[in-house]
Amino acid sequence: MKVRVSLVAVIALLATLATSAFAQDRRDVRLADDIGRSMTTYARLTIFDDINATVENGMVVLTGKVTMPFKKDDIEKRVSKIDGVRNVRSEISVLPVSQFDDELRYRVTIVDATNTLVSSGKRTPF
Repeated sequence: MKVRVSLVAVIALLATLATSAFAQDRRDVRLADDIGRSMTTYARLTIFDDINATVENGMVVLTGKVTMPFKKDDIEKRVSKIDGVRNVRSEISVLPVSQFDDELRYRVTIVDATNTLVSSGKRTPF
């Protein structure tokens, strides 16, 4: 009988730990979804910005690159305000700011938009 009680206790403990871990995983997945939603609604994010987030036990690690220094601060603030975020560690770097880069990004965007319209069979606005 003593062995049976110990076995039942071990099984109960494992079930509790598994349930707890599963619940934390669900919270992290929900938190990752909330972070993704927050990033897609950030109006100043462009096709040249690249942000990634990793969530583990409510701790968020942000990585990637942005084109302007203020975007890094904005993104960190937005993520830290999300319910369930315990801590934010930012490893976001800022790409060098230069007039030439901005002009080049603008031209790449125009070419990409034109190619998309042409491949879809629509008239270009240019």
